[in-house]
Amino acid sequence: MNCSVIEYGAVPSIEKDNAAAFQAAVDACAAAGGGRVNVPAGTYGLKKVSLRDNVELHLEAGAVLHSLLQPIPQEGVKCEEPSANTREYLLGGIGVHNVAITGFGRIDGRGYDVFWPKNDGYEHPLYGQRYWPQLHRPKGLVHFRESTDIALRDITIADPPCYNVWLLGCDRIDISHVRIDADVRGPNDDGIDLDCCSNARISGCDIICGDDGIALKSDIHELGFDKACENIVISDCRISTTSDGIRIGYEGDGAIRNVTVSNCVIYDTMIGISMMVAISYDDRRGTDIYKGPAITDVTFENMVINAFQTFNFQYCKTEKSQDKAIQGYLDRIFFRNIIANATRGSYLGGDAEQLIRSIAFSGLHMTLSGEMGADFVKEVPNPYPLWSDLPYSGLPYPFFVRNAREVRISASTFAWKNATGCWQPEVFRAENANVVLEDVRLVNPPPEEDPVIFPVGDIDGIPYFEPPVGFDEAAEMRRVVEFCDANAEDLGKIDAKPKCHIEASFIYAHPADYKGMPMLNASSRQWREVFSRLRSMHIGTVVFQASLWRELKECYYKSSRYGFLKCYSVLERMFEAAESENMRVYLGGYGSVAGWKHNMTQDALKQELAEHKACFEEIRKLGRIEGMYFPSETSFKDRRLPERERRMRTLYNGFADIVKGYDSGLKIIVSPATQHNPEDNPVFMDFWNAILQDTGIDILMPQDSVGTNGCLVRNIPQIWQAWKSVADANAIQLWAHIELFERRGFSKRNSLYPVSTERIAAQLALTEPYVTGRCCWEAQYFASELAGPDGIRLQNFLKGL
Repeated sequence: MNCSVIEYGAVPSIEKDNAAAFQAAVDACAAAGGGRVNVPAGTYGLKKVSLRDNVELHLEAGAVLHSLLQPIPQEGVKCEEPSANTREYLLGGIGVHNVAITGFGRIDGRGYDVFWPKNDGYEHPLYGQRYWPQLHRPKGLVHFRESTDIALRDITIADPPCYNVWLLGCDRIDISHVRIDADVRGPNDDGIDLDCCSNARISGCDIICGDDGIALKSDIHELGFDKACENIVISDCRISTTSDGIRIGYEGDGAIRNVTVSNCVIYDTMIGISMMVAISYDDRRGTDIYKGPAITDVTFENMVINAFQTFNFQYCKTEKSQDKAIQGYLDRIFFRNIIANATRGSYLGGDAEQLIRSIAFSGLHMTLSGEMGADFVKEVPNPYPLWSDLPYSGLPYPFFVRNAREVRISASTFAWKNATGCWQPEVFRAENANVVLEDVRLVNPPPEEDPVIFPVGDIDGIPYFEPPVGFDEAAEMRRVVEFCDANAEDLGKIDAKPKCHIEASFIYAHPADYKGMPMLNASSRQWREVFSRLRSMHIGTVVFQASLWRELKECYYKSSRYGFLKCYSVLERMFEAAESENMRVYLGGYGSVAGWKHNMTQDALKQELAEHKACFEEIRKLGRIEGMYFPSETSFKDRRLPERERRMRTLYNGFADIVKGYDSGLKIIVSPATQHNPEDNPVFMDFWNAILQDTGIDILMPQDSVGTNGCLVRNIPQIWQAWKSVADANAIQLWAHIELFERRGFSKRNSLYPVSTERIAAQLALTEPYVTGRCCWEAQYFASELAGPDGIRLQNFLKGL
């Protein structure tokens, strides 16, 4: 059947209620077995009309439905905030099948006339003044419930009382080329909400509204039974909102799964993509959520997002829900080929007892701009504010990740453009979260707060690294004294009886910032004497720190490639002595401070590896080696440093390829610094796992077990358990780096002195359960008469182990 509403008494008029005529036409069409009900051009005043099975309501071009809906209380609803009547609508149906609303006409909800009295005391967080809703407004202007085969095509929907389109418990849905043209100041005027719906497609829609553009929910309590929101395809849409461009979750306890979103543009929006796992029972708005939805198997790809904040994923609770456990979660969420522009960093926050399980970003290219305040530089609040609670300047990192089991970012770029204020140069900051970066590039990152610069000085023509620019000697000395006092207090409580000895020692061509034993011009005989003395202390392995230091302009062998540096024949004589004394040698190659630099371009990284390779090609011919020591160090400083993680992982991988490519049996040692505390261990382990995974490193030898920059004696078990977890996770041997010195000042000539034997005994005993080897720092000097009576005592102690 094909009929017109005019045939059933409809008259174009904004005063006349044409609902009876429209309903009569729909009912007649359904009774005839179905067909099309046409609405000719003109403006029709209209109240509630329910569609019937097999009926298409077709709005011809120029047809306008002028809503005459009024607030109607819904029986049994009690809530403090303005409620929405879930049973009222302008067009829709309950339990209907094979229905459609099509055509190029317009549905005007007239929310601004009837349902949004102006409230001069309320300020919208983005756009200034907004409107406040009346009680009992219809929740969905277009609403279908528990219906199948629903189609909405080509129509325009404007200014609804609440949601523009709300489908609840429906199946087989096609929404295509629909235009949502809502006042951006309108309260809760979501574009398209699919609630407990399945097998749906939203395509080619153009959405402007004052709340969520497209929302996928699972309010099984409103529906009355458990039904997943699943098998949803969203594509080729344009969305602009004052809230979330696309939101998944909240409100509801049902599952949300099997969703793909592709080829969409989100612009002029507060949050680009939001995912919510929430508990909010007895909410003042009447929303009941008891466990939160399981949101799984969701893919976003080929999108452009211009929003204040690109991503906001949260597990959150209301005050009344704090003693309840969240059971819902995010798992298997994937993002591919996303271009984003934002003025705030993104937030990914699970719950301490229910972690985010797996989120992966690939081909994410995010540009950050604008002025960043200092609100969250030191601490990000938990819970993290969202929606209308976003007046602050925002997150200063591209990502802040909290309580997540696995977040992976690969083949991505993060750029800062016209970014001022307190932006941070790291890709993410993490709390109780595992984040892995692979092939992530930073463009124009802001400088770190405390740039580390290593100027080079000299003493009697011997170069050394001076303290960094801005170094506060007095403050650092106070820290050293406090550190040593705390260790002394701990040692007074320990009667350590180590069962092991130190097997290896670092050796140097010349000392760094202490008197030491200069070996730049030592003969083979002098090296043999050193090795013989080391042997007497049970030390059968030496680690030569670096074969050359580019920054110091020195090379410790006769090099043809590095002849422009000052070259000494140190290694040639050292190898001759090592062979004679049967001493195992780990040889450091190309020495640089790359591990301490803030940023390096890809070209600089390639050049660094090229230098490592060139140096290795020369030094591998000088003598027999057990393996190689990688000299470019890095450290953990109580936070993730993604650019540094990426750089060191690249360098470790490249160095291992060079060495193992020559001889797969050669072992590789790395010796990172360890300035951290037990409370940092979760983030610290993430930092090192991100660097060491699949790098080909054989031995991890953290410096130092205690020392003057490491951990306190009391913290050794906790920190070394963390190191063991890192080593075990990456199938790497763990050695302890036992420092033989303590700092007593910052003199250019002599600042380090032999440590007490009690501290060495404690270090050995306390690290013993975790390690398979032990190495110290220049035993040839600190455990010798050159270091005075303390050096002799230390030498005798090591001999007696």
